Amino acid sequence: MHRIVWIQSLFTDHTGNKTSFINTPSDCTQWSMYTVLYVDDEPGLLELGKMFLESTGQFKVEIISSVTEGFPLLTTKQFDVIISDYQMPVTDGIEFLRMVRASGNDIPFILFTGRGREEVVIAALNNGADYYLQKGGDPTAQFAELSHKIRLAVEQRHTLQALRESERKYRRILENMQDAYFRVNPEGMVTMVNPSAARMFGYDSVQEMIGIPATVLYVGGAKGREETIRKMREAGGLTDITHEAPRKDGSLFPISFNIQYIYDDAGRIIGTEAIARDITERKKAEQDLKRINEELNASYMQLAATEEELRLQLLEITEAQQKLRRSEEKFRSFTENIPDVTTITDEKGNFSYVSPSLLRLTGHNEEEIIGRKAMGEILLRNARPDDMKNIEALKSQARKHPGIPVFIPPFRSSHIDGSTIYIEGTATYLPDVEGIRGMVFHGRDVTDRVIASDALKESEQRFRAVIDQSPFAILVLTATGDAEHANDAYLRLWGVQRETMRKYNCFRDSQLDHLGLRPLCTRAFSGEYQPFPPVEFDLKTSVGEGGRKMVSGAFYPIRDEKGRVTNVIVVVQDLSGKSIAERIIG
Repeated sequence: MHRIVWIQSLFTDHTGNKTSFINTPSDCTQWSMYTVLYVDDEPGLLELGKMFLESTGQFKVEIISSVTEGFPLLTTKQFDVIISDYQMPVTDGIEFLRMVRASGNDIPFILFTGRGREEVVIAALNNGADYYLQKGGDPTAQFAELSHKIRLAVEQRHTLQALRESERKYRRILENMQDAYFRVNPEGMVTMVNPSAARMFGYDSVQEMIGIPATVLYVGGAKGREETIRKMREAGGLTDITHEAPRKDGSLFPISFNIQYIYDDAGRIIGTEAIARDITERKKAEQDLKRINEELNASYMQLAATEEELRLQLLEITEAQQKLRRSEEKFRSFTENIPDVTTITDEKGNFSYVSPSLLRLTGHNEEEIIGRKAMGEILLRNARPDDMKNIEALKSQARKHPGIPVFIPPFRSSHIDGSTIYIEGTATYLPDVEGIRGMVFHGRDVTDRVIASDALKESEQRFRAVIDQSPFAILVLTATGDAEHANDAYLRLWGVQRETMRKYNCFRDSQLDHLGLRPLCTRAFSGEYQPFPPVEFDLKTSVGEGGRKMVSGAFYPIRDEKGRVTNVIVVVQDLSGKSIAERIIG
């Protein structure tokens, strides 16, 4: 009788006149169409509910009179929400709710019933109901409220699903990045790390690092971490801080890291997070460049003491040295501020995601890249054929071993303005990861490093060219006294071939003793510049070929960055001809 009276009220207004409960919202076209499974043992209520909900233009309702018929539909049809009565024969609404949740289905569930007992409400909410709505009162208002609850429940579910998908994608990117990621709670315990962190710090697994005190990651333990936290508190965060860090086995290695506070929605600090990068290779490169620069500088300073003609030619080495220093400064600046590049390409090889650092690196905007081929159109548009072939082979290797990063050596690419850039990194194939399903590339810009390497080779070639083009006869001796190189002027002076001079060793040359040059040569290998007076030297006596000449010259020691003599340069002048002697005196 209760339900009959309530149904009749749908057709009359407060004056007793018949009216329509259908009130289609004017803005219904703005909503999505939702599919509804409505279960109730009252056919009249089912029909009225279907009519009202579908009259809004927002819902498509399938009505079922029992749980026995309704539950199997969840495995064959797609619904956005379930509306269920509570009191029904055989299986009531609460049991229906338990069945749905036990099957692993998190579909929104609204209990719409005339039973308003407190225990029913509690049971519904405890078993996972999204909303509880009691029948009765003004029917039009009741169905309007039901429409509102449906929209809220579905939208909340869609929001939750989108959040979960975003978290999965974020975690996958985090787990495959080359840098180490840490999260530490206010008590100073590590609560989250990625696989790169475990590898970098020498732990066997991510799980082994969870729960350890963050102090073990600092040189000096608690004191070292307290100093870092103090600086972060003053600055609000730290960027590109470099220091040494201890591995699990106690060995130290250099890192560069960023660290900042984590806040909750109320603005309270709930921990810290940091990203660290192993800069061992960068430090080694800086040391190598410094050593090379020092070697070139030492060579320049030694050769600058020779005759005026030789010093003028050595100006070219000075220019090359300056270019190398500028290149070194660019390279250091680059390595200290390098932003990582991250891209995701789908199974067809098209970009589905690119990081902002790639946009800055290539000069493109996102609309120009997303959906386009990675091979050839963007990153490899200016690649050399060998680069293309090599990268294709490495991508094939990555596809054979999903989840394992494969190193991609430097390859040539270009900015949108046509300038050349070089990139290296790792490719990881993740075919089964939702939101990725393709290839993840983590890379970095190594343009300055490649340019610096080319500049060094060019500088070494110029130094050798200076010696070879000198009008003076020059012989380069190793630390063991062997002839390493003789320029063309030296070969012409003695009338021998370069192969002949490779037999020469000053320590085995007894002629130096007869001519009194042995002490001078010995002091040169000890690091002293030693000119020698005119002597009549017979090369044939020393190597079996060549002529006899009246010569003078000097021994020039060349040192490495530690001050050790690595070579001795012998500069020889021919005094046999009178015109040459007059030219030297003049």
